[in-house]
Amino acid sequence: LQNMTDYCHTEQCLQSFILQYFGEEPKEDCGRCGNCTDDRESIDVTRESQMVLSCMIRTNQRFGKQMIAQVLTGSKN
Repeated sequence: LQNMTDYCHTEQCLQSFILQYFGEEPKEDCGRCGNCTDDRESIDVTRESQMVLSCMIRTNQRFGKQMIAQVLTGSKN
């Protein structure tokens, strides 16, 4: 079950992942699977995540995501 979860979350070539699972050593990435053809850019959201967690801690975890979003965006509501 963990291998299936890892397959769903891997960013490596999916064909290579399957070959490795069955004990084979892939020669190169396939160039055709969704991971090989993915052209999305990675964005580092570490700072934003830290802001959300910090806000949750400062409010003693009493509010839900909507209130936290309002606080972080400076809403006057």
